[in-house]
Amino acid sequence: MKKHPATTPTPQSTNKLETLGILLIKNHYFVFSIIIIASLSLVVYLVDTTLQMPSDSSYRDQQTNAGSTIKFDKATIDKIKSLRSSSDTQSALPPLPSGSRTNPFSE
Repeated sequence: MKKHPATTPTPQSTNKLETLGILLIKNHYFVFSIIIIASLSLVVYLVDTTLQMPSDSSYRDQQTNAGSTIKFDKATIDKIKSLRSSSDTQSALPPLPSGSRTNPFSE
């Protein structure tokens, strides 16, 4: 297996940046894994601290109360009052058309 030219240090490459670059090239999978694990750990920590924060109860109560007040105008109230309730039996069911299907399971 032929080595990558950047991974083989030469006597002239005494520069610290070149040495660091060589180490990163050799170990890029390990460095990438460490960065991913650290990022995921940070995300889990931030989500946990966000969920552990106490909620603002006054704001929650204000929004709950604002959502529970429903306003109707007079025309809507009159329409609702004119509706027939389910317990009223003023009219029977409409007659079925003749020649309709019958239930084969009834006796």
